[in-house]
Amino acid sequence: MAERTPADLARETLKLLALRRLAPTPQNYTAVYEEVCGQPTAASFPQGPLRHILALLPAQTPRQKRLNQQLAQSIEERSWPALQQVLAAFANIELELHAHSHPTLQTPELAPPEPDALLPVPLGQEILRYLQSLLGLLPAAQAQPLEQALAEVLHAPEISSKKLLQAFKQQRNKLLFLIADQQQLQQQMDGFVQLSGRHWQQEAVSSPWLAPAAQALQQALTPPCSPSQLSTALQQLRELMLLRLQTQDHWEQAEHHFRQLLTALSEQLAGTQQKQSAAGRQLEQAAAQLADSSRPEQASAALQQALTATQLLARSQQLAQTQLQDLQQRADQSEAQIEQLRQQLQAAAQSSRIDELTGLPNRLGTAEMLEREVARARRHGKPLSVVLLDMDGMRALNQEHGQATGDAALQHFAHIARSQLRPEDVLGRHDGQRFLLLLPEAAEAHAVPAVQRLQQQLQTHALLQADSPLLLSFGAGVAQLQPHEQSMDLLRRADAAMLAAKQRGPRSIAGAQELQTPAAAE
Repeated sequence: MAERTPADLARETLKLLALRRLAPTPQNYTAVYEEVCGQPTAASFPQGPLRHILALLPAQTPRQKRLNQQLAQSIEERSWPALQQVLAAFANIELELHAHSHPTLQTPELAPPEPDALLPVPLGQEILRYLQSLLGLLPAAQAQPLEQALAEVLHAPEISSKKLLQAFKQQRNKLLFLIADQQQLQQQMDGFVQLSGRHWQQEAVSSPWLAPAAQALQQALTPPCSPSQLSTALQQLRELMLLRLQTQDHWEQAEHHFRQLLTALSEQLAGTQQKQSAAGRQLEQAAAQLADSSRPEQASAALQQALTATQLLARSQQLAQTQLQDLQQRADQSEAQIEQLRQQLQAAAQSSRIDELTGLPNRLGTAEMLEREVARARRHGKPLSVVLLDMDGMRALNQEHGQATGDAALQHFAHIARSQLRPEDVLGRHDGQRFLLLLPEAAEAHAVPAVQRLQQQLQTHALLQADSPLLLSFGAGVAQLQPHEQSMDLLRRADAAMLAAKQRGPRSIAGAQELQTPAAAE
């Protein structure tokens, strides 16, 4: 650990004075400086007062004279330990004289210094693990020096309680500074996040299709925020940015298209104007020739020129009208595409991650929850089991009783499952007649019995229909998250176990581990 310079000590002292709101007096500065250093500063040696005391001490007996000489030497050498020994010797003289005058009294012995208590090594290791967990909340670059300083004491073969206490005192102020910095950083981040939410609310005013996602983001950012809320807010922010980018891209395409239309229209109008000007000049020339003509042949040529110019002008106007109609049609198509895009964005923004039939999270919702639970299991070192369930006989049920009965069967299963699962368990409709069940902090050996109990409850509570009750069942595959396994790989193993269970017959449940055991044995 790098040695702190006097400038660092002074800087920490001033910061601690400001943090504690203490007046910057010499006394307060000295006290805080000694606390930062971990040891008191060396006090000046009072030679003058001690010499005055030496002159007042008795020097009648040889022992007193010898002690006076030792005291004078300690004063000249400015030695605190020697001074302490001489004063203790003078005190013992007085105690001995007092004991001789009072024989019943015994001279009290000075208490030996309190021995340094040693902490048990397991306790020291537990303290270090606890400190590492707390320091893990701070930035690694700043928390590592604190952890190293305390680990030097706690990793020793014999853990001294005095050294540990001294190390805690030395690192306490640094920890206070880091906590204060983190609190300030958190306040600034909270302000930034809230400002981001308000920004997207303003964006939604001019872009109504962003309003549902912006409102969901604002709700997710409403304090106090939990990790799940922040995860939802992050997902909503990604959706908003994606919608905004899609909107911007399509608007730029539409703007480019309209620019092309306006350019073509401008060129067409310019060409039409040129043709009209040319036709006008021909008519003027024909009129001049007609006025100067004295013979019928000359008049006929002038009339023919005028007729040609008139036909050219008519064709030019007809072509311009046709092109304008084509431009108008293309403009209407672009406007229709923009309106279709607006409707698509509106529908995408209003779409939910909840399955309308069962009220459970849909495939997209369960995929997001799976990613979140996998990350949480890795972060806390806890097991996670995934169960993929497929309802038995749904095709025959739909053919015999109708689609409405099939929908009622899915709703009935969702109701029974939600009533039997733990609050932390997650159930979603994966696809069609398949459901995905997430069991946090449950190993595969415990997840399989839980799914069996759910199967029993579903058998006990039949689906009541007008003609007769219907017994429902499912096949299920269970897989536990393995180290360094991705969520999609975990889902594929659960799907393989579910297919193996369906091959065994109705109401079968298979674990991924038992499928791997025969292969491992071979």
